[in-house]
Amino acid sequence: MKKIRLLTTAAAIALFASMILTGCGGGGKAADTGGSSAVQQSSGDSGEKMLKVATHWGKATFDPALWGDGGSVKAGISIFETLLALDEDRNLIPSLAESWDVSDDRKTYTFHLRKGVRFHAGYGELTSEDVAYTLERLSDPEVGATDTKSKCKVDNIESMDTSDPYVFVLHLKEADNEILMDFASWYTNIISKKAYEELKPSGFGAKPVGTGPFEYESGKPAEAYIVKRFDDYWGEKALLDKVQITMLADESSRINLYNAGEVDIMSLNDSNNILKFGETEGGEVKKVAGAGCYYLGMNLEKEPFTNPKVREALKYAINYDEMLNDYWRGTLFPPTGYVQSYCIYASTAEESGFTYEYNPEKAKQLLAEAGYPDGFSTSVASPNDTLSKGPLLVIQEYMADIGIDMQLNLSEFATFLDDVRNGRHDMWFLVNGDGYRGDQWLTSFTSEKIPGSNWCQFRNEEFDELVAKGFEATEKADKDKYFGDAQKILVESIPSIPIAESTGDILVKDTVKGFSLNPELLFQFKYMDLQ
Repeated sequence: MKKIRLLTTAAAIALFASMILTGCGGGGKAADTGGSSAVQQSSGDSGEKMLKVATHWGKATFDPALWGDGGSVKAGISIFETLLALDEDRNLIPSLAESWDVSDDRKTYTFHLRKGVRFHAGYGELTSEDVAYTLERLSDPEVGATDTKSKCKVDNIESMDTSDPYVFVLHLKEADNEILMDFASWYTNIISKKAYEELKPSGFGAKPVGTGPFEYESGKPAEAYIVKRFDDYWGEKALLDKVQITMLADESSRINLYNAGEVDIMSLNDSNNILKFGETEGGEVKKVAGAGCYYLGMNLEKEPFTNPKVREALKYAINYDEMLNDYWRGTLFPPTGYVQSYCIYASTAEESGFTYEYNPEKAKQLLAEAGYPDGFSTSVASPNDTLSKGPLLVIQEYMADIGIDMQLNLSEFATFLDDVRNGRHDMWFLVNGDGYRGDQWLTSFTSEKIPGSNWCQFRNEEFDELVAKGFEATEKADKDKYFGDAQKILVESIPSIPIAESTGDILVKDTVKGFSLNPELLFQFKYMDLQ
């Protein structure tokens, strides 16, 4: 009997941030079952070791400035790299930068770049100009960068010194105590200035150029594509010759490929399939703790959600235990609050005061007190996929029990994302997360992220101030306090309703060796091999 293994260490965590489509998440279309042709086309090469991966969605561009999260392109961190990286314990370690210096006032950061780092496709050696260009591009309105701009805090850049090709000096307007962590995160992936200027935005988005252990070979990012080992890579060479990624929205289509022997790694969303494959020989379901949170969001600038009693009523309407035990069949975990338990700076439920309780009578009472004794009608938006639609149908029934007529508005993810980011929906349902950066996740509730990642349109000056102080603090104890107090405000205000802490369920064949993920919940293909 095969086991479903729970991964909780930083060495083996959440394979797909893509499975948690973040509030600042990227969108894209999924291919139909014809995506398998890419596998057949390249699998005939004699003697090649090609890892085959099937998942349910992908961003429609390889350009990291336009991603919404690190999982927007599954091979993203294999194509691109950052100045710094994180080890298994989330400590900063060198990557494209061999070392770094920080001024006492934390306004000047000096990065000493590795020499001899080559870009793919013959685009030359990495220099400080490429680093500066990467950051400059995020401020260009014509680029239309997503939350990468705010996460990199490019508005705080005073100047950049590239006089030495192997030394990049960053001068900030205000001190920043977290920027080194930012330079170890996917949203500071370094690109080739020469490649971007030659290929232009559309060309670069279709044929990316980075410094990573794999380089682009063929295909489309939202459908199916292949990356091959970059033999001029500066570090340890990859063991695999190629990796092929196929996007299939329909889980049964992914399973068909797996059963036909055309897939080595596959994402699973349906609890029945998770349990079924957990009992199947030849593979192992790797269950990842802390991959995201299912939640029901509300636009606090629209009636009736401006009324806190209405929001509290909706929270009491949901039968959490029934969903966890019957719908998800024990494959997910109870909610712990507004920052997932896996994240840094996450408060426990006891610390933040977060509770969940199913009490429909209390919900009806609160609606009556709010002026809605007969309930009300509303609509809820969601991506049209099984990950979101299934549990939303259950929630729809709970809402009907307390008099709320909740109509479903399902759309492709790109459309959904654009609408909720710009405050066009009353409610929405999603599985969401932001990797391990609990501090970054809290910023998605700050006023400055309207419009943007603050989909709830939540405005609270005290909350904004606490989050700002958390980022300004240099001692962990102070950060814990400020970020902890901010979480208490979210618990009291109920801008959204956490329902279940999700897991990333990944089926991996026994022939895959060295299965590895980084602390940002992303594939590390360079460590994987096929037996």
